[in-house]
Amino acid sequence: MRSVNPAKASLQIVMDETSRLMRDSAPSQLEAVAALCLAISKGGKTGTRWFFSGQGRSGLVAQMVAMRFMHLGLNTHFIGEASAPSIQPEDVLILISGSGATHVTLHYGEIARDVGAKIIAITCAGENALQKLSDITLEIPASDSRQFAGSLFEQGVLLTCDALFAELVKEFEVSEAEMAHRHTNFQ
Repeated sequence: MRSVNPAKASLQIVMDETSRLMRDSAPSQLEAVAALCLAISKGGKTGTRWFFSGQGRSGLVAQMVAMRFMHLGLNTHFIGEASAPSIQPEDVLILISGSGATHVTLHYGEIARDVGAKIIAITCAGENALQKLSDITLEIPASDSRQFAGSLFEQGVLLTCDALFAELVKEFEVSEAEMAHRHTNFQ
């Protein structure tokens, strides 16, 4: 009897779970978030600034999403960077938290709400404090995972936000060359 290759089995778990997550995601939420992004940014032709935050690995994903928005030509900032300015009423804050209860993330949301900025929450399905604080929520159905901690949530956020980015690229009519020109050359 042949033994199952452990690496192949692990890859299969990740593939199966991310496939299920994407299949179970709500396209209507993605469309609503894309529509809000387009309405606010008017194809990148406004002075709106886009702030991003998440804690731990959600913060790493938030940085990746911020980079994609920068590729579109939007003015992006990651909260916590020394160069991040103050948020203003015409700005947008995108917060990523699987639990929707991360204290620092909620605090940033309260600051944004108090100045009148728009808040987009990206969190797991189910009502939570972050959803209540936000103008719109993109739910990531990352439950029942065999992976460690919030891995499926973070994978789902990245994949879903890449789909959001693809929608925005079409609407912004930005070329691959323009986006490549904006990509860092400090590599």
